[in-house]
Amino acid sequence: MTVDGVPGMQEAYSTNQHEITGLVPNTLYNVSVVLMYSMGQFTKTSEFSVFGTAPGTVQQVNTTTQTASSISISWSPVERADVIHTSYKIFINNRTIDTNLTTATIDGLDANTLHSINITAYNTYGRGPSIIKQARTAFGQSPVPSAISATSSSITLGINPGANFQNVTMMRLMWSPVAVGMPNSMDLPGNTSSVTIPGLLKQQTYFFELRLDNAIGVGQFSEAFSTQTAPAQLKTPAKSQVDEPSDSSITLEWLPPDTIGGLSYTQYIIEYTAMNASTPGRRKRATTTVPASAITITVTGLEPNTLYCLTIAAVSAAGIGNASDPICVSTAPHAPENIVLSMVSATSNTISLMWSPPQPGGGLNITGYRVIYKSDFGNGIKNVGNSLSTTLENLTPAVYYLIFVQAMNVQGYGNISNPLNATTASGIECSISPTIFISGVDYDRLSLGPNDNIVVSSTYVDSFSQVASECKPPQLNPSRTSISFNFQSCNPIVEVQSIGYQYNYTVRRLNFVSASSVQRYESSSDFTFSCYFNKSSIVHFSEIRPMMVFTKINNPVQPGTIDLSFGLYQSSAYSALLSGNPPVISSSQYVYAQIAAGPTPSANTVLQAMYCWATQTSDSSSNTRYNILQNGCPVASSSPNANIVTINYNSSVAQFQFQAFTWVGVAPVNQTIYVHCQISVCMKDASTCAPLACSKKRKRRGIRNNKLHLLSYGPLLLAPPQAESCETNNGGCEDICFMHKGMKTCSCREGMTLDNDGVSCYQQEESWNWEDHSTPLVIFVIMLIALVLYKRK
Repeated sequence: MTVDGVPGMQEAYSTNQHEITGLVPNTLYNVSVVLMYSMGQFTKTSEFSVFGTAPGTVQQVNTTTQTASSISISWSPVERADVIHTSYKIFINNRTIDTNLTTATIDGLDANTLHSINITAYNTYGRGPSIIKQARTAFGQSPVPSAISATSSSITLGINPGANFQNVTMMRLMWSPVAVGMPNSMDLPGNTSSVTIPGLLKQQTYFFELRLDNAIGVGQFSEAFSTQTAPAQLKTPAKSQVDEPSDSSITLEWLPPDTIGGLSYTQYIIEYTAMNASTPGRRKRATTTVPASAITITVTGLEPNTLYCLTIAAVSAAGIGNASDPICVSTAPHAPENIVLSMVSATSNTISLMWSPPQPGGGLNITGYRVIYKSDFGNGIKNVGNSLSTTLENLTPAVYYLIFVQAMNVQGYGNISNPLNATTASGIECSISPTIFISGVDYDRLSLGPNDNIVVSSTYVDSFSQVASECKPPQLNPSRTSISFNFQSCNPIVEVQSIGYQYNYTVRRLNFVSASSVQRYESSSDFTFSCYFNKSSIVHFSEIRPMMVFTKINNPVQPGTIDLSFGLYQSSAYSALLSGNPPVISSSQYVYAQIAAGPTPSANTVLQAMYCWATQTSDSSSNTRYNILQNGCPVASSSPNANIVTINYNSSVAQFQFQAFTWVGVAPVNQTIYVHCQISVCMKDASTCAPLACSKKRKRRGIRNNKLHLLSYGPLLLAPPQAESCETNNGGCEDICFMHKGMKTCSCREGMTLDNDGVSCYQQEESWNWEDHSTPLVIFVIMLIALVLYKRK
């Protein structure tokens, strides 16, 4: 056996085959067989034959590149591969790859998968031992990033590889404003979860692709993903040219941004901050939104007299654009809140006032106040600077004035305050017995005729004789007439104010049409004057309203005492008294009256309700009355069954009913009813009781033997009509509606005049201002002696 000319020999005895060991792989051998005799001599040698060994094991197998679908490997050639032609077989995933090279690229593999690669060398003489190499493919197609937010110059993306992408070593993000070609790229760390791409164009669509790599190799790019930058920064909004800031709102207007790249807007965000709010909790920023179609907004719920800085930003599906530069606007001062606008004093041509500042006032200083006053004789405005009091001068005597106050800051005037009702005097001396002096000027204003007269009454009266003597002048004197009366008399309208009471008295002209009692009022000639009393110096009895009167009557026939009760009930069951203190009834309601003797009357006791009537005041002798019973019988009325007698003249109980009514010419606030009855008590066994006879043919004979006793009940209040309220439809007023003396009153703002219909306003041709004057403040301090006025028992 010779290898490369080097002889060798192995001996074998008595066999026809032999395994030659210890050979070199991938090597050619010349082999011959020598026959040897037993005597030790060679007798014959065969010719040489050429044999080769199989290759050895492949060495130094390495992976050179790995992608998501391929693995490239290389190895060293087997020993003596140049002697015998050697090839290689690669076995992977049931596939066989033959190659004469020492490198191979295996394609068509699954991404991110560990593969076992079996490599074997072979030649014409056989196969060498196999070697196994494990290698993993790189990541597959990377996940698509997501849009988190955007500004007009940047986009923030979110990256979430998920469980299929472990041990990411690097990321590559590419982008472009067009879908084809990605000229811009950014390499990111493998643990990146979000990234912000700056320097982008505003309102532009961008396309993105993401690739994830690991230590094995390079992954595949994701599908293209598109999103947009946010809208451009808006121009600074402007304060509305139409709607000035109020004490609680600011109106802004703006121009919409230009549309670029097909970007559509969904809304606008307005952010506002109180720069000097008086309430710390309101200094925080707040936002509000409006639809994309809007170009104006009124921000409400703001503090008065406060500087607010506001910005606006457009919003699209991509995100919120950069906020505009701020505009800073102050709300107007608050209309004086919780104001005590009091009439300190009044003369015939002045009214002195005082008020409180707005609360809250905000951070901006109040720069001044102005007082607006209106009357039938003219309007006026007085600017008073920062003072909290003033005196209106050069007013008309005995005129009713409606007065408002407005506060001002650098932004303008706030809303007007609630009105104050005040009246100038007409030579008034306010005391426990006020005296009004009617001057010659007043006579001219009243236009008194030869048959006219003057009365002091805040309500209408039926006749001149009905007016109490102290409420009308003893005689008329065209140059000077005086009327003196008790301050509680003459039906004053009392207004309860913060620190006192204002008593309003009305002087009326009665115009007699003829010598009869028919008369008309000329309301345009009426005027009101007032007296103001401090609460600490007056005893007020207006709240004393007797609801039930008990009268003890000495019976002239039978010795003893009988208690009589007088009550008004809700129904004919006479079980439930009228409710309320005092009771309130409607004009269509029936009132059920019952007078009873008690508590345990004799069986012989009979009550006889002789006369019953109603008055508008507690004065039972008032000439303004509505008769209910006369001689025990119901008085006929224009309304059928308005007055009905149920029990009378045969029991210790008398019952009757009457339908409620309203007094003609009396304001709703003064509609009150007092019921009075003259009662006779008789005994059946004393022949002093007469039967009831109320037929048309027979007239009731009076009972002269029995004394009549007066019982009274009241007041009953009539519910005012619902229309006389500002709560419903602004009371029908075109502009300002307020309640005055319990009645709805319409007024108009500065520059407008109330029309003759009492509800409409029209533009004045001319407005005038009183000049500012400085005058000493006159204060009437009236100390009144407490009066005990309740004399009826």
